[in-house]
Amino acid sequence: MNLVITAASIAVCAILLAVLALRVSILRTKFKVALGDGGRPELLRAIRAHGNNIEHIPIFLLTSLGYEALAGSTTTLALLDTLFVVARVLLALGLSRSAINLLRRVGAISTLFCELVLAGMLLWTVVARVL
Repeated sequence: MNLVITAASIAVCAILLAVLALRVSILRTKFKVALGDGGRPELLRAIRAHGNNIEHIPIFLLTSLGYEALAGSTTTLALLDTLFVVARVLLALGLSRSAINLLRRVGAISTLFCELVLAGMLLWTVVARVL
């Protein structure tokens, strides 16, 4: 079984999460905040950018893994995984700014699009195998 698309997505998402976690650590050190955001909006935004990725990346990657395991590596999966990773980067950049902005909106909408389409594809694949 070749799971190269999901494996590549896992690697890139792991790097993204590490970068976002490092940013939180750097800001905690800079502002001398051990826990929480210390009332620092820049730190709060960094925490949310990391947290938001933690909320979305695992379930998407599990869905990708399930689909790739059942349906194989497809161009559609590669495109969805690529769009998802780009969306997560855009959202993280958007969350680093103080106001709701285009990067954040595009990142959020693209993330939900990818999640819903891939979940539908996986469900369709499972139902087709059962029937």
